[in-house]
Amino acid sequence: TPGPARRCFGLRDGKGTLAPGATAACAVSFASDYPGIFYDRWRLVLNPCPEDARRAQHILDLRGVCASAADANAASRRLEATVAARVVEAAVREIVMQNIVDAAANEAATGSPPPPPPAGPPPPPPGGATRA
Repeated sequence: TPGPARRCFGLRDGKGTLAPGATAACAVSFASDYPGIFYDRWRLVLNPCPEDARRAQHILDLRGVCASAADANAASRRLEATVAARVVEAAVREIVMQNIVDAAANEAATGSPPPPPPAGPPPPPPGGATRA
């Protein structure tokens, strides 16, 4: 169970002076020691408050998500598996396309199509395993 509530959102340089019509950018940070979904609501306070700003509220709703290390590791493994599968797929596609290009080039050079593949069952997979 998480300990006492603490602020997960932070603002560096939360104070300053702005001239009329000026703007300022600020970065909000998020950090949590435990997983969860976090919300906070900030209100901009101007001092002194201009007359036209008294009627408008300037609210910033913040949301942050912290995943557990196990969730992050599982997502990382899934991503690595997807990338590995795509690398294999690209290699196979390249080999097949190269065979097609080589066959077309051979046919263009010799005027005859390549010989058909040998008939019969496919060869066993590498490692000596047999297909069922």
